[in-house]
Amino acid sequence: MPVQATVRAGDHVAARFGSDAGFADLAMEFARGGVTARGQVLLFVPRRLRRLIGDRLAASASLRAAARDGHVRLVDPRDVQLAGGFDAVRLHTTYHDATQAALIAGYPGLWVAVDMSWARPSVVDAEALVAFEAASITLFTQATLTALCAFDTRVFTAEQVFRVCQAHPVADAAGFGHRATPPTGAGWPSPVRPTAPTPWPGRRCSPRSPLTTTSWTSAACPSSASGQWPTWAPPPASTPAR
Repeated sequence: MPVQATVRAGDHVAARFGSDAGFADLAMEFARGGVTARGQVLLFVPRRLRRLIGDRLAASASLRAAARDGHVRLVDPRDVQLAGGFDAVRLHTTYHDATQAALIAGYPGLWVAVDMSWARPSVVDAEALVAFEAASITLFTQATLTALCAFDTRVFTAEQVFRVCQAHPVADAAGFGHRATPPTGAGWPSPVRPTAPTPWPGRRCSPRSPLTTTSWTSAACPSSASGQWPTWAPPPASTPAR
């Protein structure tokens, strides 16, 4: 089932890939969907893939323009998902707050595509990852957050991929339906009810770039990222799309 045919605003999608080019294909299709939906698009890309993803963005006139205007951004997972070590509740809250920030900035929603290799089994317990993904269902109830979680079959075993994909309502193959039960109890947020967005603390670099808490600074303000991001910049407008 092609990912690009299934992603709609508010979807929480799991997909698999087995090559760097495979992830780039997924990320570009997802980014096109987010740009078409006029959302803020964040691509969480490990450093080793940043140049490849940058080249693929540059190859599309529409994505190159969106990147230049700040509608599509590259973010290092180490600055967000692993900031201070894996903390499922903190990360859940971070996604919630970032979605609210995108709404306040005037976007209809936040679209995030993530190379999940940051959560490799040597770093994050496999069952803890399943629990996090299952609990995140509450982030999607208003269709303002759309997410693609892409799992590298060179990093995760087939069993691990199958198990974690069960915590996603949408996946790229039959049998991956939403079966994992979201954890409850102290520390886990209750299901989100529609409310007016609340301001997100921190300065804004521009009216459409409000992601400015510590862990998201590099996404909003490239100049404040100490040279760590971005390593790629859109080429001049005169560069023809390939």
